Amino acid sequence: MQMFYYDDKISILEKQGNFKELLNYLEDQFPFSEQNFSTQIAYSWYLYSQGDFVNKQTSEDWEFYKGKWEEKLDFAINNYEKYQKICFMIAYTLEMNGMDIDDSLDYEFKIDKFYNLSRTSKDINFNILVDFILSNQKSKIKSNVLQELFPNDSLIDKYFLDVLS
Repeated sequence: MQMFYYDDKISILEKQGNFKELLNYLEDQFPFSEQNFSTQIAYSWYLYSQGDFVNKQTSEDWEFYKGKWEEKLDFAINNYEKYQKICFMIAYTLEMNGMDIDDSLDYEFKIDKFYNLSRTSKDINFNILVDFILSNQKSKIKSNVLQELFPNDSLIDKYFLDVLS
């Protein structure tokens, strides 16, 4: 099963560089789903941490994306421990940029907790992804697994394909 939600509207908004509207679209147009909420975490983090590469950001944009990411993390950490994809996105984004929101290093304890919670999935390919991340990339992920998890042409699918292959 694919990791992130993606549709034609997201594709159009990405191509237009209208990322604030993209985040608002994900928040406002759908009832809660694990896939949608993990997508919200991924996009807000990606645009915060990598946004200069995809869009000439102003400091206002940067603060907006960071605020969205923090808002999603706070809510997910307190409410969504039973959703493996959300737990994975919490752990992964904290591992990459947690020091940007908590310089006390408390975020490091959450990384292990949420990676461990993400390992309870029944999706074999998702478990392969989590094991790969936790193994410090000592093994390889087969391309068919990557294509199943990240089949779309979205910025975040491309990011994970680049990082994992």
